[in-house]
Amino acid sequence: MSDLALAARGWRDRRRARWSWLVGIVVYGIMMLSVFPAIEGSDEFADLAESYPEALQALFGGAESFALITTPAGFADTYVFSFMLPLMLMAMAGAAGASLLAGEDEGGQLELVLSLPVERRRVVLEKCLVVATEVVLVTGAMVLVLLAGGPLVDLDLGVTHLLAAGVGSVLYGWVHGALAFLVGALVGRRSVALGVVVAVAVAGYLVSALAELASWMAPARYLSPLYHANADRPVANGLPLVNHLLLGAVVAGLVALAVWAFERHDL
Repeated sequence: MSDLALAARGWRDRRRARWSWLVGIVVYGIMMLSVFPAIEGSDEFADLAESYPEALQALFGGAESFALITTPAGFADTYVFSFMLPLMLMAMAGAAGASLLAGEDEGGQLELVLSLPVERRRVVLEKCLVVATEVVLVTGAMVLVLLAGGPLVDLDLGVTHLLAAGVGSVLYGWVHGALAFLVGALVGRRSVALGVVVAVAVAGYLVSALAELASWMAPARYLSPLYHANADRPVANGLPLVNHLLLGAVVAGLVALAVWAFERHDL
């Protein structure tokens, strides 16, 4: 079998889903650009945002982001990088990872693939490559929309900081995609793999939000991928190198475990 043939097939199989996510993220980015001029520098909106309950502020990036919500960095942090983009990437990567391995296992396609002279680790790694590339593509689309359209509406974020926030989002998507592959390799059930991904994402999101409200929860936030993706608000302050390196290590570990599990999985 030729190099990356499995990845090429997976890429073709996901073209409709990929286009749907791309169109959705571009439309959302354009919507945010159209909303910002009405919010920028608005004292009334700033006062309204500050009056929101702390629990609601915590769900959308925390009090610090809400305090700066009428600024470009605060707006992008609250409405893009702390909630909607991570949510979309988790859903896309989780569904793709679950379908490409556990879904094909349930459907019997993997038996045909493994009847060919191909190593199991190659199956996992090439399918991971498909999901990793999709996450980069969709995140890149959002970053490009903000870079291209931001100056038109005074949403000037700076290339370096915007790329730093994009890196965090990519890593967040990769974590959940890799988790879907690991669970799929262990149990061979698409629904279980996707369910675990959603459960982990919700738990991580709640832990990250609750840490804003209760000081005793603060240590638990280090278990949340979302916290590490947006540590120190990269769209405003630049790349949190240690946090992002930690997420990268988690991704590598999950992929390695997925390879190990699939090599021992009984089809």
